[in-house]
This record gives sequence, structure tokens and C-alpha cells, in this order.
Amino acid sequence: MSVADLSFRQSTASADAVGAHLWACDAAFVPKLSEGLDIDAYAEKIVRHAITFEAWQEGLLVGLVAAYINDVERRISYVTNVTVEPVLMGKDVAAILFESCLASAREKDFDAMELEVAQDNHRAIRFYEKFGFQVQGRRNAKLQMALNLKPQPQPPEPLTGGTR
Repeated sequence: MSVADLSFRQSTASADAVGAHLWACDAAFVPKLSEGLDIDAYAEKIVRHAITFEAWQEGLLVGLVAAYINDVERRISYVTNVTVEPVLMGKDVAAILFESCLASAREKDFDAMELEVAQDNHRAIRFYEKFGFQVQGRRNAKLQMALNLKPQPQPPEPLTGGTR
């Protein structure tokens, strides 16, 4: 299976499709997703409140990034889920979906994106760091990470040439 075999969509998945996908990816979570929450209720919450960035193959949801890009007062978005079926790991599917998520938050003029990740999930931490996320703190066994979505001003160029 390759990226060329996939179709990419936004916010089309049903709660049943999201739930089935999360169950299919459950064992790949560190720790398992089902150990910390009710997957079916979580799928419902994602479909009701998040924007989803989806990868589909032959009618099955095989990749998902879900984010709450709706806090218009604070202008901070929150990534609640990044999952790719194990057979697609390492094939840039998560990166493609995550780039779409970042672009959506930037288009909505959000200032930052935040997320939490298990401190033992080294693969996920490296993934987020590649996008520029930095650890902001710790809570229980999770790292709180954030990314500034606004372009940073560049320092002025030093003046060259002679001075009198």
C-alpha cells in the first residue's frame, strides 16, 4: 500500500468510521488508547467537535488527524489525535495529514497549536519535533507540546560598509 493508493479528505468520516479506525490503531498507541478512554465515545466527540483530516483507501479510514480549531478567543488550536494504520507507518501519510491540519489552523489565523503526547511515545515526540513543536511542560506521564503558528520576525540585517 502506498500514498498514491489513498484519497485525502476533510471532515467526512462518520463516528463509526473514526471508531473503527481508532480500534484498528489501538495497539500502536503508547499506552493503548483503550486503556485511557472509551474509544466509541471519543470517536463521537471527534466527529462532533473536531476538524478531521483523513486518508481513505477503498472505503476504509486508514489515517486520521483530528484537531479542535475552534477556540477563537485564545486563537489556540489543539490536536487530539494522530493515527495511521500500522501498515502505513513511515510512508508520510501522517505528515501529509498533519501539514493539512497546520495549514487549516494558519488559514483561520490561529496563533498556536498545542497537543499532549505520552512521554514514552518517542516516535510521536520525534514526529512533532520535526514540525517545530517544543515541550512546554509535563502533566502526569504526558508531555505538553506547542507550536507557534505565526511567522517570527527576522532580525534586521547588519549594516555593512564604512561609518564616519
